[in-house]
Amino acid sequence: MSTQGDARIHDRGYRPYEGPRNGVQGAIKSVAVQSLRRALGLRRSIWAKLPPGLIIGLAFVPALVYVGVGALISDLDVDIIPSYADYYGVIAVALLLFMAWTGPEILCPDRRTGMLGLYFASPLDRGTYLFAKLSAIGSVLLAITLGPVLFLAIARSLIGNGPGVADLPMLAIRMIVTAIVLSLLYGLLGLAISALVDRRAIATAAIILFVFAVSAATSTMVEVAEYPSWIYAFDLPSVSEDAVNIIWNENEVALTGLDAWAVIAAAAAWIVGAAAIIWGRYRRMEVTR
Repeated sequence: MSTQGDARIHDRGYRPYEGPRNGVQGAIKSVAVQSLRRALGLRRSIWAKLPPGLIIGLAFVPALVYVGVGALISDLDVDIIPSYADYYGVIAVALLLFMAWTGPEILCPDRRTGMLGLYFASPLDRGTYLFAKLSAIGSVLLAITLGPVLFLAIARSLIGNGPGVADLPMLAIRMIVTAIVLSLLYGLLGLAISALVDRRAIATAAIILFVFAVSAATSTMVEVAEYPSWIYAFDLPSVSEDAVNIIWNENEVALTGLDAWAVIAAAAAWIVGAAAIIWGRYRRMEVTR
């Protein structure tokens, strides 16, 4: 047990920080890495890792199964393995669920705990803070959209239906463009709703309910009330599916009833609208440093 005689006073005066200063780039990287860890549940309990792990598995496991089946059965019927455009339906579900879980995880706690004031006391401002958050979640979303389709291409190659050498550049371009479009559509929507709601559980429920409620409403308006099919432009899954079919040049009837240019405009409106909500919310937010 320490006594009063053990106390020492070291008068060293004020000593400024003399370590490395990484500036804005270092601050962005630090926030992005920390946000990514939180989104994936890293360095947290198993219960924090389980939901994002299961959702990512939803996107990857079917493609991996097709690779295994293609490796074992080389003369497999090509129709057994879905087309690239069809497989994005599975990825879209995974993107929605992933954003419903992780979007609130990386945005809501900073507002509820007062961490925004500490972040803005660093070299970060509102724009660079949001850029760091978007970079973190965007890296995972791109992995979810790119990885499974690459495995699907491998599965098709194993049964002799893969892309030829001449087709590889166009295939890569379509994969990258589709990944970016889907990541922006679902990612920004999830972050927009998370920016408006402070409680994580409520934000998660709001993201899922919004998508399904709008889908149900638009379906009812078109199929029951006989509104024109362009009403589906307000339905995110329909817009995303039509956008994917356009990118992959699939000759399917557009769910939205819109021409290709109009589908692209509708997708751009979703992206710009969600980004405007996020920026508007944080631009007007009062933060005490």
